[in-house]
Amino acid sequence: IIKDFLKDFEINEDNFGNLIISNSSSPKFLFLTRIDENTFFIKEEEKGLFKFSLLGDYKPINIVDHFVIFKDGKKGVIRNLKEKGEPEISDLRVEILGEKKPEIGESFIIEPFFYKENNFYISSNLDSRICLSFLIHFLKNHKHFPLKVIFLVKTKLSEKGVIPAIINEKSEFTFVLDTVSCKDEIDIGKGPVISFIEKNYVLPIYLKEKLLNILEKEDIIFQKRISEEYSNFNFYLFQSGYKDFLLIYLPVKYKNSVCKVAKGKDLEILERLFEILLKKL
Repeated sequence: IIKDFLKDFEINEDNFGNLIISNSSSPKFLFLTRIDENTFFIKEEEKGLFKFSLLGDYKPINIVDHFVIFKDGKKGVIRNLKEKGEPEISDLRVEILGEKKPEIGESFIIEPFFYKENNFYISSNLDSRICLSFLIHFLKNHKHFPLKVIFLVKTKLSEKGVIPAIINEKSEFTFVLDTVSCKDEIDIGKGPVISFIEKNYVLPIYLKEKLLNILEKEDIIFQKRISEEYSNFNFYLFQSGYKDFLLIYLPVKYKNSVCKVAKGKDLEILERLFEILLKKL
């Protein structure tokens, strides 16, 4: 699907499935974001129901009674066998809606949904798709900038695939775009979140001050967050040799649940923010 949207660009795919997309032979700006899906795998059948494992970060309580879909179109619903207290994954089973049974090891996902209401975006998989769709849009509408985007396959099993994807990149400025939960005074509709790592600075102080100066002069609305530690994602970037990258997050409400909410205003501000930074840098 990504390749279909970006047919006019140079597209390469590495052994991990990371997509490297460029509109220039020597891009000045590199954008990194992730493409992943919380995925479930059938483990065994038990009394007509199916045990499963989870690759991702859903909380078990948040997926109870939700519909799921398999690659071949089979559908099911997640049932909770625990009578009291918050369930673990081991307490959940898939009830198949139909006669065709899944195979052991077969994968499925929460049945996706998406709709828009009053400039709010609501979806079952928004936290891994909103940055992806934004950067596709940005690439198509800003071909005059020398850009490269790497869509990283980031799951708990393949985060190390980040390293070979970017280890030879020579772009002058790197932006990492991800999503962040709305908490600790961060909220949707107040602009994207610029995050600075306080401990073992990722972004050099001189560049941090330059960026903040540009954004404040242009009167761009944004939220600022000071982090003390790397997330796993940023740790692998740092390990790969990337020590100068700006972390920008889109705030999402109800992240890590089946129903996530983002606001269109944050996307509009983010587009303007990137336009200004690319011109000024």
